[in-house]
Amino acid sequence: MIKIVHFADNEYAIAEINKTGVRNRQAVRQFFFAYAKDLVASTRHDVLKGRKYGRVYYNVRLPGGGIKRRHRASSPRQTHANLSGNMLRALGFKVHGIESMEFGYGTGWDDPAPIYSQYVIEGTANAHAGGGGMKPRPDLKNAIRKNQGNARSHWKAAVLKTGGYTPIQV
Repeated sequence: MIKIVHFADNEYAIAEINKTGVRNRQAVRQFFFAYAKDLVASTRHDVLKGRKYGRVYYNVRLPGGGIKRRHRASSPRQTHANLSGNMLRALGFKVHGIESMEFGYGTGWDDPAPIYSQYVIEGTANAHAGGGGMKPRPDLKNAIRKNQGNARSHWKAAVLKTGGYTPIQV
């Protein structure tokens, strides 16, 4: 899970937003919602339709049935490949006022994160020590990197829509 929160460096920006009133608080919430929706959509797209370059496994049995099919895994630093859909169902976001936004697995209102999601995102200990473990598939970071330009446009749109004032250079 990735949390976007304000830190000491951002105290000036938060203080200015609070001074300017309700309109800018609405703009911050609208920005968080629009940006989080983009992050979730981008991650879903990469998991389901993004090209994978990992190994091909044949005769993979899907949970709950005897269906067999070919499965192409993802390579390290790529968004993970979808097999059962448990991680994808757990993908979500929460907005906590103007203070913070959470985006990741298990942050939605419905599905908890699967136990193995931490190992998919961060890799296993053996991989970091040079062993035969799994290397990280940082799909949340990939989505944030992909949507950096959208963050600026969402902020401008939210401020213009609410008629607020932005003391922050975008």
